Order: sequence, then structure tokens, then C-alpha cells
Amino acid sequence: TAEEKLRDDGKACCVGLHYAGAAGPFCCTQYQENPIPVKFLKYYRIQEVIDHCNIKAIIFKTWRNKLVCADPDRKWVKIAQDSELKRKNQNRHQY
Repeated sequence: TAEEKLRDDGKACCVGLHYAGAAGPFCCTQYQENPIPVKFLKYYRIQEVIDHCNIKAIIFKTWRNKLVCADPDRKWVKIAQDSELKRKNQNRHQY
């Protein structure tokens, strides 16, 4: 698991992110508490509650290729989703 801390310069962290298996995707098990500025976000995907992925989450990918687990009910997460990320997300690549 990556456990880097969020810095003021926008370097994101990956708190609570686990690799689900050899062929599986990354899985959030807890949320990043600090908001990430939209300008640092590249795209996102939605994580539903399945198997050991025990929380619903938005997984953002930053321009520095860091994955960030976010609570879909937080205001900053909704703003980020409604921003230009929505447009960029249509052309995203899988991670």
C-alpha cells in the first residue's frame, strides 16, 4: 500500500489503496481526507462495494500518476467530478 502524505504543492497520496490481485484493479479501503485541487487531477473511476473493496469511492488519478481514494459524498469530490474531469474522463485509459 502507498502511504504518502498530501503536501501543499498538490502532490497527492494514496492512503487506503490496495492492489486487489494479479489481474485485479486497485481498491480503496479508506478515504483521502484532504481535498486535491482539480488542476492536479487527470481522471477518475467509480469504485462500488464488492468483495474486499469495502467502501464506495471515487478513485482519482493525478497528473503525477498517483491514485487518490475519495469519499463520493464530500463536496470537493462532487465539484471535481462535475468539472472538466467529466469531459476528460470520457477519453480516459484504464489503470
